[in-house]
Amino acid sequence: MESAGHRVLHIPDPFAHTDPESQWHKMFGAESADNGDTSPTTLVLDHVDTVSPSTFRRGGERVRRLLANCPHIDVVSTVRHRESLHFATELGLDTEWICARELLYTRDEAEILFASVGVELPPIDLDHVHRQVAGIPDLMVVAASVVKSLPEGSRHREQISRSLARAMDSRMRTRMLAGDGSDAADFALTLSAASIVTPPIARLLTGAEEVQEKLSALEASGLLVRTTESERSADPEWAFAPAVRDALLAIRVASGTRPAPAMVALARHCLSTRDYAAAVRYAVEAKAWPLAIELLEQHWDQLVPDDLDLLRDTVAGIPTALLDGHPALQAARAVFTQRPSTPPPLPDDPAELRALGATSAAWNHLTVGTANVLILRTMGDRPRAAELARQLSCLAQGALDGQRADILRQLPILRLTWGVTHLLAGDFVAALAELRCAYTEALRKDSHFAARTAGALTAMTWAVLGGRDQVAEWLELDATEQAPEQPVRGHGSVSHTATQVARALTALDRLDTTAARRTLDELGEASGSDELWEFVTYAHARYASIIGDAYAGMVVLQRATSGQPQHAGRPGHTCSLLTAAEMDLRLALGEGTRALALSDSARTGGPMTLVSAARAHLLTGSPARAIAMCRSISWKAGPFARAHLESMLIETAAHRTLGENREAARIWSRVCAAVDRTGMTAVLATVPQDLVKMLHAEGRTNSPAVAAFLASDVREVFPPAVSSAALTRRERELLVEIVRGLSSTEIAKKLFVSPDTVKSHRRSLYRKLGAHSQDEAIAAARRQGLLS
Repeated sequence: MESAGHRVLHIPDPFAHTDPESQWHKMFGAESADNGDTSPTTLVLDHVDTVSPSTFRRGGERVRRLLANCPHIDVVSTVRHRESLHFATELGLDTEWICARELLYTRDEAEILFASVGVELPPIDLDHVHRQVAGIPDLMVVAASVVKSLPEGSRHREQISRSLARAMDSRMRTRMLAGDGSDAADFALTLSAASIVTPPIARLLTGAEEVQEKLSALEASGLLVRTTESERSADPEWAFAPAVRDALLAIRVASGTRPAPAMVALARHCLSTRDYAAAVRYAVEAKAWPLAIELLEQHWDQLVPDDLDLLRDTVAGIPTALLDGHPALQAARAVFTQRPSTPPPLPDDPAELRALGATSAAWNHLTVGTANVLILRTMGDRPRAAELARQLSCLAQGALDGQRADILRQLPILRLTWGVTHLLAGDFVAALAELRCAYTEALRKDSHFAARTAGALTAMTWAVLGGRDQVAEWLELDATEQAPEQPVRGHGSVSHTATQVARALTALDRLDTTAARRTLDELGEASGSDELWEFVTYAHARYASIIGDAYAGMVVLQRATSGQPQHAGRPGHTCSLLTAAEMDLRLALGEGTRALALSDSARTGGPMTLVSAARAHLLTGSPARAIAMCRSISWKAGPFARAHLESMLIETAAHRTLGENREAARIWSRVCAAVDRTGMTAVLATVPQDLVKMLHAEGRTNSPAVAAFLASDVREVFPPAVSSAALTRRERELLVEIVRGLSSTEIAKKLFVSPDTVKSHRRSLYRKLGAHSQDEAIAAARRQGLLS
């Protein structure tokens, strides 16, 4: 666009009949007529590489001389063929290449374009339009014109889509296809069956061998958009803008050519390349439902981790009548519609379950039952989901004994589902057993996804429990199980999340807070859709405790739990890790009363919550009760190395508080041996450092782990003591009114008691809070978490 004092000289495409020398003369003759004008000038040369291959270099030399002799001139040139990109470099010109992908409108630029023509759309509708035309500049202008022509009251998505479709149909018929000749038009129409176009796909659909030049021509005309990042990729890919593809398909159907057979061929091609998601999409688009059902039943385990939305939409779209005889897909539809199907009754006796697994009814029980496990888990009823998973696992053992081939192939993904269910229910022992079976069976069946995910989840579980050697073993296996055809996709995958949590926790165990921070930054906070959100949050909370920022840990925990209302306040319905984490964070913040309130629910939890509850009683002045709680835990129930080590430290500190130094020394020697063996140096920060120094000096254990801990700059996680107050109902009511600033007389009137009663309750409240004034009482109440 010209501006004041700046000229633009545009030389359009050469015509077919133009002599090459005449065209070059035309290109540069305009500048020779400037009569010495040295105003800033931009010379635009369209498609210079189509003038003539034999004169292309000669023309390039003229460009170089022009730029050398006329510093006020800049040259912008467009080329049709990528091979022409090298000529400027070879001529030594100072150039900047702008590829077609860089010229596409971004979402923000689309908004500016629409605003420039006086159109304002809701963000969701503008996003839709931008996606439909893929940001192609010419088509964005068409879209803006289409929307502008609609009355404001009609500018809703359905009407915009209809109007845009008509405009695209007209444009395809009258301009793009008509101008390219019949061969190019037929080529484009044939390719429209494909959502992603590659040279092999173009050869498959058209039967032609030489397709590269034709694909480049379609890209140059704006029909195809290159989707590969690199312009020189060895495996280039293109795509039609959705609105363009829809128009081409409509033209094809109107001409009497159905695209469905081509789409079925594409589905089978994608199946041969193991692109199962693309295969399903083509089958669905062709409405080839038998093929779609076949693909889902054979490869659903590949779709679950990365294409769950596709799986859900496909299952929902299959005509109901076609689902008869496919119980697995019926069960999947029940999962996605959140309507549990009534499972066939299962016997309680393990022997009967195994016998049932060897019968023809086993597959129906397993698929419908696993679907209900997923539904119960999603609804937050994890105890019932875990119990059903135990029954199904026993039934599956019968299928293994009976060598049921139809079940054995799908068993790894089923076991993976059951293992995750146990993990979320807090039964780490059952989870480890199921995940190990899933891993072993996945290797036999060449299911890389199931093997990788089972390995990563196992590593995470051991990292939570405190198995350093096991974590290292499983992380190494996770690295070796990466299959080229099944890469890890995105940070949202279960295997990626589990691996990162395992790495962060093991880094914290060895006090490598830098590595832990780096891993947690990459992982980010848990999202509402992340099924491992509790483990991610637990890792963040532990990091915050180790670096002495319990407040930040509490913020992360509250932010995560507020996004999961279905689990809030339901014992057994949220992983016990978070109960333990919250108790520890409350204690680190000095909120003893709140920590003790949480400890009441620890009796139904596992060893980890019991240990945190014992710590709460120790720090709030009940060492004998802390010892009793630690000794009530049966350590034979599972490999809870971390919890066991922390409980021994609690017992050591409690015995020392009670003056039982000999018993404290005895347990301390066991602590030193365990820390040296497991490498969990960080647990030493859960007791006062002065106590560790004293015990280390007195015990003469020569523990290298303890010595390394004392040489580090790690902070104590908890204060030496935490105050708590058990207030009566009336004292709590009084506290609320005091915070509001009411006087004793005003409080007496509001609570319908005498002023003397208020004074009596006030004295009792101050005594429990260790305060001597109203301000001290309010401050103490805030510290102890008595005020919301």
